[in-house]
Amino acid sequence: MGSRPACNVADRDALDEVFEMVRASMPPLRGVVHAAMVIDDGLISDLDAARIQKVFEPKVEGAMHLDAATRGLSLDFFVVFSSATTVFGNPGQASYVAANRFIEYLVEQRRAK
Repeated sequence: MGSRPACNVADRDALDEVFEMVRASMPPLRGVVHAAMVIDDGLISDLDAARIQKVFEPKVEGAMHLDAATRGLSLDFFVVFSSATTVFGNPGQASYVAANRFIEYLVEQRRAK
């Protein structure tokens, strides 16, 4: 079995390197599954920029980078995992709820294009 490329998808340069390696040495990419998450529970009044960024980085930035990197590809699927918290809310997970709603919007825009 060959090597399996890996990177932090929130790091666009690292993701671009992996995509270049995949293009050069593997069959065409047919799909993406993005299931990153960080939960840093806290009431919104207790959050600061660093805590929000810690949650947003893997889910939001990762999804944005994967979306951009795959826009021109003929994929069979592009799956991102959200949460029911975007419908019901959760007072202790404001950053997580917001990050999930953002990726839902990203996928809505992707489908529309």
